[in-house]
Amino acid sequence: MNQSVRKKFAMRKCAVQVIAILLSAIVVAAATASGWDQRKSDGVAAFVNVNVIPMDRERMLNNQTVLVRDGLIAEIGDAAKVKVPTGALQIDGRGK
Repeated sequence: MNQSVRKKFAMRKCAVQVIAILLSAIVVAAATASGWDQRKSDGVAAFVNVNVIPMDRERMLNNQTVLVRDGLIAEIGDAAKVKVPTGALQIDGRGK
């Protein structure tokens, strides 16, 4: 693997880590502000109607739902197809 490819891979990995940290911070802030009780939701938060920018190539996935379970992204998919678990903290990202 040449140095250019290694550098690009390292930058992409760093970007994914930064996004994960920011998403976790948003979950904590939203949960705190809403009075969410993690014990009642099995630690699941759902960001619905959001746009996702994957790190594999330049593109945007519109109108997605991102499920976060115990601080980790568990599922990403079309908002009309992803089932949000009952009791999960829901954060609507439409228009934001």
